[in-house]
Amino acid sequence: MTEENLTNMEITILEIISQHRDIHFLNILAQIQQMFAMTSQSFDKNLFKKSLTKLEKEEYIKRLISDPETFGLTQKGGDILE
Repeated sequence: MTEENLTNMEITILEIISQHRDIHFLNILAQIQQMFAMTSQSFDKNLFKKSLTKLEKEEYIKRLISDPETFGLTQKGGDILE
């Protein structure tokens, strides 16, 4: 999969996770909701969840063993953002 195959939502999630060593699901959600509010766009929570699941399935992000609600960026995810 290349960057062209990722949606704007997926790229945004990767960028948010890349700014932190590890970030909790709720913090990712809050940042994205805030971005949508600032631009007066409607937020689609189902699209957010679908995007997060796809990124995890494609191994761009991973859940921490110590806290399954916290995500970290994988090398593959980092390579997309370079």
